[in-house]
Amino acid sequence: MPSADEIAPGDLLEQAHARRNEQAVRMQRKSFRSGLLIAALAPTAVLLLAIQTTFFHDGGIAAALILGETLAVLIVLLFGFLDLGSSHHEWIAHRMKAELLRREQFLFRTRVGPYRHTSAASVHGDVRKRLLILDEDIEEDVLALTVVEEPIERPTESADEFDVRLATDYLDQRVRDQRVWFARRAVQHETRDRRLEWAAKVVLVFAFLVAGMHLTDLLGHHDHEASVRVKVMLIAAFVLPPLGAALVGVRALLEGKRLSRAYQYNARCLAELERELMTLVAECAAGVTPSAGARFRRLVMKTEDLLAAELRQWWIVMHPAPSIGA
Repeated sequence: MPSADEIAPGDLLEQAHARRNEQAVRMQRKSFRSGLLIAALAPTAVLLLAIQTTFFHDGGIAAALILGETLAVLIVLLFGFLDLGSSHHEWIAHRMKAELLRREQFLFRTRVGPYRHTSAASVHGDVRKRLLILDEDIEEDVLALTVVEEPIERPTESADEFDVRLATDYLDQRVRDQRVWFARRAVQHETRDRRLEWAAKVVLVFAFLVAGMHLTDLLGHHDHEASVRVKVMLIAAFVLPPLGAALVGVRALLEGKRLSRAYQYNARCLAELERELMTLVAECAAGVTPSAGARFRRLVMKTEDLLAAELRQWWIVMHPAPSIGA
């Protein structure tokens, strides 16, 4: 296995990003499964109770159904009091690191921010020092890491300092790629949110209809003990309201509407930056101007600041806040 000194600086950043991204994806899936499990356990407990009270008043089957209901409630309590579903904390920690390392790759390629004055002789050392900050599992001010500062200086630049190919790569691989991703995810979140909303409405409408039928049967003095139809209706009356509430809870958990609006906004902002970069590349196709390098770095900084704002928002919302007075 090659040592860190033998691996190209860009490859070091890519390997670190790939590792963090894999961990983030794994934790995100685990968090999502935990949320769905909690949402499903409440209507499951009600279903077991409804079946037991309607069909099995005593005996082994009744005991098994009550035990199942008890276990479902116990699991919900354990998740709540012992914070067993806290994988979303680990997810946001790894996702923040992964996105910071992804950004670092583009800062390195474009020689912007901390790599503005990196030389061939110092490039390995500069990258390794940045990795010590960005890829360590230690408690640090992660929000501070999202801020990238460009050296405040206006050196005399030559046209040779701007690389059209590099700008085109950044345009395609960073700005356009992120814009397409945000636009696609906005549509996906909106579609899923709309489907969950309609599913919850349909279930709750059926719950209302079943409740009305139940009331009608009760007022009609039907023989509840002899009618299997009425017993099935009773189970539906028990289960449908918490099932509808669970769907509403899943919809709130996924935050589809909020994410769709936020991603639409990010896509629009990136589209504007994409147009500016396309203009810059087109202007420099005939001949690079001395100000092209500064303009390109400014657009890179604006892009990375926009993407960092999204990271900061996720971190503030998802990361556990310190206790008051701690």
